[in-house]
Amino acid sequence: MDLSAIFNNLDARLVLQDILGVGEIIENGDELIHSCPLPFGMHKNGDSSPSASLNKETLLFNCFTCGGGSVIWLVQNCLNISREDAIANLKNEVAELKVVSVEDFIERLEGVFVSKHQDYTDIPIYSDTILRRWESSCDYLTSRGVSEAVQRQMRTGVDSGRLEIQKTPEGERNVPVDRVVLPHFMRGKLIGWVARKLEDVPGVPKYRNSKGFPRGSWLYNLDNAMMYDEIYVVESPMSVLVLKSRGIDNIVATFGAKVDKQQINLLRNFSKVNIFMDGDAPGRMATEHLIEELQNYTKLGIIATPDDEDPATMLGIPTPISSFEYQLKHHLTCTS
Repeated sequence: MDLSAIFNNLDARLVLQDILGVGEIIENGDELIHSCPLPFGMHKNGDSSPSASLNKETLLFNCFTCGGGSVIWLVQNCLNISREDAIANLKNEVAELKVVSVEDFIERLEGVFVSKHQDYTDIPIYSDTILRRWESSCDYLTSRGVSEAVQRQMRTGVDSGRLEIQKTPEGERNVPVDRVVLPHFMRGKLIGWVARKLEDVPGVPKYRNSKGFPRGSWLYNLDNAMMYDEIYVVESPMSVLVLKSRGIDNIVATFGAKVDKQQINLLRNFSKVNIFMDGDAPGRMATEHLIEELQNYTKLGIIATPDDEDPATMLGIPTPISSFEYQLKHHLTCTS
């Protein structure tokens, strides 16, 4: 059976990468050659050399050692799910976004950090198998002052050699790009990631997000910080990683200077919020916005970041932790 009639426009490469977490893929005509992801048979402990293929047109999988079947069979067996769930996963991939109704998702959440009255949009939910593509220690993060322990906790790593479109004066072409990847979780569910390129590749964006990235619906590292009464809020995930490496676990990021209503509501649940935004014009405006929105709900602390600085660059190079404590002792505090 030609499965493309069922899954019209299904991208076989994305099935391998985004659903099954396959790494390097070699294209040979209609065949995508890759390591076998099946968790049984000769490759249950991994496949050191590419011995499997998925046809882009017929969507049929074959492993020279383990056998094969349709792409439905492949997803079903790799993820250990039912045939119906495998079909649903593939149909969601065709729709370019694997989403669940956030109302259904929130119903299963516990705690006060998500209100049923908040106006959430649909949030994408990804399988943890995607993490196998990049999860490892990263020299770039280490050089920025992020400890290996924090890298393991936050499940960061590098997505190497992924083909991206490069725009040049002569036109567009495919080039391999290495990116450090920062996964984003909501109540233990992988809801997306931010990827920063590691080298200066002209014509390729510095940052890429996963499809439908829910920037304003949650706070980076909130899963690990919600147990605290007091919280620090910064702009970037990199600042979170650096400060966590310095022993500051009760810290979250807003993914930029724009702070959305949902994020404001989440911050209002803490007894004290210390604002530590970047030292530029957008960061100053974000600080004023947070003060205005939070001052009637919680105690506030404001750390005055020097001009053109940000928490990650200020504290990224290992120095005694007392330097950070000095910053906290001297920041302006106001109470509600």
